[in-house]
Amino acid sequence: MKLKELRNQIGLSQQELAQKVNCSQTSIYRYENDLAEPDIKTLIALAKVFGISVDELIEADTPMLDLRKFDTWNRKIIEKIKNLPPKDAERIFGIIDGYLKDKN
Repeated sequence: MKLKELRNQIGLSQQELAQKVNCSQTSIYRYENDLAEPDIKTLIALAKVFGISVDELIEADTPMLDLRKFDTWNRKIIEKIKNLPPKDAERIFGIIDGYLKDKN
């Protein structure tokens, strides 16, 4: 996420942005320096402040995934999940997380 660049484009300080999205200035600092990642509510609030979608906010600094680095099975899984609506993908991740917790 190029949060600092976006924030500077609209002329906000870290504190001002923090107030707009209901978090601390320290959180904004941590997001900008890749020390933490915002939760979904904060992502939505940030996207609204910048007038972009959450996808655009996230993809602003996300390198493209090189599927050639994965075996055939993993490529199939990634392609299927990539094409799901975000809610459905989150549901799948929840199922996987639950399964893994039960195994540990």
